[in-house]
Amino acid sequence: MGSRSSDRRPLLGSLLLVLALVVGCAVSEPEPADWSESSARALESAASAVATARLALSGEKDGDLWRSYAVVLLADAEEAAGSAADQVAVVQTPRGREKRAEQVRDLLGRAEDAVRAARQELVAGKPITAERLARLERLRQRLLREAGR
Repeated sequence: MGSRSSDRRPLLGSLLLVLALVVGCAVSEPEPADWSESSARALESAASAVATARLALSGEKDGDLWRSYAVVLLADAEEAAGSAADQVAVVQTPRGREKRAEQVRDLLGRAEDAVRAARQELVAGKPITAERLARLERLRQRLLREAGR
């Protein structure tokens, strides 16, 4: 009888170890308030990147910045917009927030695309139009509105 219980100990120990690993490695779902705050910060970061892009284009258009410096500013803004999008992409969406998460990801993607397009157009020598600057400003305002600021 003593040998039967001792035969089960390694099996029981292995099962407990597997259970501990599974429970310890489970992805936790963030609290809705934490997710909302993280999304708001990402939207604000993207708004800042869009504002930087707008200022770089405006400065180059007005002759206040050298084109090469404006390109560097736009490249930095593009990287910042991508980082803002990554902030939301790596966090699991809480239940019930899927639609909002999709809206936030879409808006962050638009910001990243707008900054990238601004850099590409400046590098290509395309003229900086008042409409381009206005679109960037409208996007910045929308990002801030969606962030709740």
